[in-house]
Amino acid sequence: IFGSTGGVVTSKTLDDYEEGTWTPIYAGSTVAGTFVYDIQEGYYTKVGNVVTVTGRLRTDSVSGATGNAYIGGLPYNGKNATFAGSSGCGSLGQTGTFNTEYPIGLYVGDNQARLYLTTQPTVNSTINVMNAANGFQNATNANGLFFSCTYITN
Repeated sequence: IFGSTGGVVTSKTLDDYEEGTWTPIYAGSTVAGTFVYDIQEGYYTKVGNVVTVTGRLRTDSVSGATGNAYIGGLPYNGKNATFAGSSGCGSLGQTGTFNTEYPIGLYVGDNQARLYLTTQPTVNSTINVMNAANGFQNATNANGLFFSCTYITN
């Protein structure tokens, strides 16, 4: 119970709370590709229309992913916002053994259950969505990522 108006306590209940697990996946937006994972773990908490996800991924093999690199399988779609990433973005705790592009951040896709991975090709250059073919490395214990994101859902 929480709330107050003009010094008078009002009774309101928080009736939209949920927590659980989810299974994050890597993929490319044009061709999803094939990924074999040795670490694949995700947790979430939803309070009202605000969702916080955390997770960890690491692969043993990758093939065929093309297009924009993303983490899929979010428990809820991001809000249908006017501008890309407006409904939420997140951070990376650690990255390891990617190919020629490295993720530096992520944002939720508008009205999608995806976290797009961002990269910055050179110092002071524009931050872009990571290219799946250039980013994901086909090797054992590769593409390691710790991540979290808080976003708004519809």
